[in-house]
Amino acid sequence: METEQITKQLTSVALCAKEIRKVLKENFPKIKFRVRSSNFSMGDSVHVSWTDGPTDKKVKELIGHFQYGHFDGMTDMYEYSNSREDIPQTKYLSCDRNLSEEIVRKCAEKYKKEWGLNEPTEDLGHSFEHNGQWYNWHQIAWKELMDVDLKESEENAN
Repeated sequence: METEQITKQLTSVALCAKEIRKVLKENFPKIKFRVRSSNFSMGDSVHVSWTDGPTDKKVKELIGHFQYGHFDGMTDMYEYSNSREDIPQTKYLSCDRNLSEEIVRKCAEKYKKEWGLNEPTEDLGHSFEHNGQWYNWHQIAWKELMDVDLKESEENAN
């Protein structure tokens, strides 16, 4: 009985995700990235997420060329402004850096001291009022750290 070898063909967006993984691994070898591709009617997408590590901006600068255009809300059309034949590309590319509980907790402790608060940090999503504004520790940490490269802290942790 002959057995047929079945070869798996990757979609163009899956090839794009594979290339993105390779670029991220070369540039940030100690950071674990999650790269997922999706196909849908009229397009495809790649979503990249990670915890701590480099900023969204730094990652987008590094992999932005894998997106072949952008949606223009004024004309309600997709503009093919970056189409390239030399690399696999996706219609939509999104990046999402998450903050670890450890980092959020450190930021919360800093602000508790600065603001003279007694708010608990057990529940980091707990909302509290300070000077007429409502906050939670995740929001504060995100605003404080969105432009901060946390790659060094991740490398030191390993």
